[in-house]
Amino acid sequence: MNIDAMIGSWLMPGKSKYGYAKHSMWRCEDNYMVLYTTEAIYDSIEGKHDGKYACMVYRPLKRKNSNEWKMVYWRTFSKRKTAKQYALKHYYKHSPKKAAKHGVV
Repeated sequence: MNIDAMIGSWLMPGKSKYGYAKHSMWRCEDNYMVLYTTEAIYDSIEGKHDGKYACMVYRPLKRKNSNEWKMVYWRTFSKRKTAKQYALKHYYKHSPKKAAKHGVV
C-alpha cells in the first residue's frame, strides 16, 4: 500500500472498513511506521470501531527507503491514553536507540 493512499484513505469521506480519525505517526529506525488515533474513530463500516481509539503498525514491503507498507497490527481501545501507550511500546520495540536514550528497557 502506498503511504499517500494509506493516509488519504483516513482523510477522504465515505465508508471505510476501519473508519476515519486524526492520528499521530512515528517512523521507526527499522523503517516501520507506528500510528495511533488522537481522536475517536468515526464512520467505520457497521459502526464496529466508532467511538474507539486505535494503534496500528505498518512494516515496509522493501527494507530501505520504502514507499509501501503493509499493516501488521491493528487494535482498538476505549481510551486514547491506552492506544498511545501501545503505540509507544511498538515504537520503542522497532527503535532500540530511542528506547535506550529514553531509558525504556
